[in-house]
This record gives sequence, C-alpha cells and structure tokens, in this order.
Amino acid sequence: APRTTALAVPADPAARSRCAPGGDVFEAFFRLTADGARPTTVLDTRAADHAHLTARGITEVVTSDQVLHHPRGGTRS
Repeated sequence: APRTTALAVPADPAARSRCAPGGDVFEAFFRLTADGARPTTVLDTRAADHAHLTARGITEVVTSDQVLHHPRGGTRS
C-alpha cells in the first residue's frame, strides 16, 4: 500500500539534527506511527511539488508542528 502521508523534513543539512532522537521531526514521525499512520518523508523543498508528490502517491504533507500540536488518535494513513 502506498504511504500517502508525508512528513516534511528539512533539506538544509544544518537542520538535519531535528531528525535525530529528541528532535521535533523524529518525534512527529513516531507520533504518526503510534497513531496508526504509515508515514514517509519528503524534503521541505519538495513539499509543494505536486508532480513529485503525485509520482510518490503522497496525498497529504504535514509538518512536525502540525503533528505535535494535533490531538493524538488522528486518522492519518
């Protein structure tokens, strides 16, 4: 099954530590997983690239802020 929800990750190498344990992107990815989603990731610089997202089967892009400030138990897939 395609992974339709993507979490935007920083393209800037200086911000990649956000993807490490304790970082907001890491925490958001595992929050999505705990809520039953099967997320993938997409670089933040490609998050608005409709052709890229469509080719990957992505229908929803979320940011770590959206995930971490959203009540648990969502219905993302």
